[in-house]
Amino acid sequence: MLNVAEFDLPYSFFSDAISASLAPQYNMEKSLEDLYAKHRGKKADKWQSYLRVYDKLLHIYRNRNIDLLEIGIQNGGSLEIWSQFFRSAEHLIGCDINPDCGTLHFEDERIDVVIGDASKKCTQEAILSKCDKFDIIIDDGSHTSADIIVTFSGLFPHLRDGGLYIVEDIHCSYWTEFGGGLYNQLSAISFMKRLSDIVNFEHWGVNLTRRDLLEPLKNFYRFDLDESDLGHIYSVDFTNSMVVIQKESSEYNTLGKRIITGKNADVAHQINTYGEDQSELIPQTLEGLVDPINYALELEERKAKIDSLSQHLRAKDEIIQHLLNSTSWKVTRPLRALKNFLQPPGTSQQ
Repeated sequence: MLNVAEFDLPYSFFSDAISASLAPQYNMEKSLEDLYAKHRGKKADKWQSYLRVYDKLLHIYRNRNIDLLEIGIQNGGSLEIWSQFFRSAEHLIGCDINPDCGTLHFEDERIDVVIGDASKKCTQEAILSKCDKFDIIIDDGSHTSADIIVTFSGLFPHLRDGGLYIVEDIHCSYWTEFGGGLYNQLSAISFMKRLSDIVNFEHWGVNLTRRDLLEPLKNFYRFDLDESDLGHIYSVDFTNSMVVIQKESSEYNTLGKRIITGKNADVAHQINTYGEDQSELIPQTLEGLVDPINYALELEERKAKIDSLSQHLRAKDEIIQHLLNSTSWKVTRPLRALKNFLQPPGTSQQ
């Protein structure tokens, strides 16, 4: 029997190897696309490309005793299908802000539903009271940048090492209606791109922590992530409208030792001078550079001031219009006209 503990490799490595050896068995099971095509229960809604991605990503979890959380369940159909896909799952938790979802009934006792805003701490506590750790978390909620970012910060620490955090419909981050835009530095997609920089933290060459990179976003959206939690980000993968963050123990999130093998170095002779712990880090400087997100924050601050001034002006306009339409103003109109007529030329008139 394979003893994973004897090898200095992440669990996902062995999961991939084991799943490859069991490929015939998996081929006998219905794909997620098949399950969706033949589903006749509660309504479910997924883009076709998502199902293909999920079939590739999740087959290694199919026969494991996983715990899954899905945010945004609508009619509950996806939870029914997940229950068929993950027959060995222990918990299949759904969360939705719509209180009507609380009336949904499921025959599978592993399925449970929490009502509330997943970005709020009270809702997250309700979720964690049912299951304190998850192997798969799927965010198919509001799709707004603020909700995506804040929800991730609250739930990623409760994802197990070797697990996946998946955000669907990330294309909404390119739309202003969802707090996004192609060049919006405060969008959820921009946040995810920063997480991809964290994967390569050891090569930055500057005096910054992982938390420092997220500091402007943390202050704007009022969330927090520990340095240790960020150190567990193993990979960030982007596909059309989806982002997949894999979590692993921090010890696997470095380059590790340099492996040099063979005897002859007839061309690149310098390889003979390399040591297994030799670092190629080249110190860098941030002098004179400004994080572009600071410009975005300044722009948001100016927009807020403009909005405040506009509201103030509208309030003043309403007062003036009320005065102009008042009976007293209309009654005194002849007197104002007479006063203007009697005033010497060149003086201001009312």
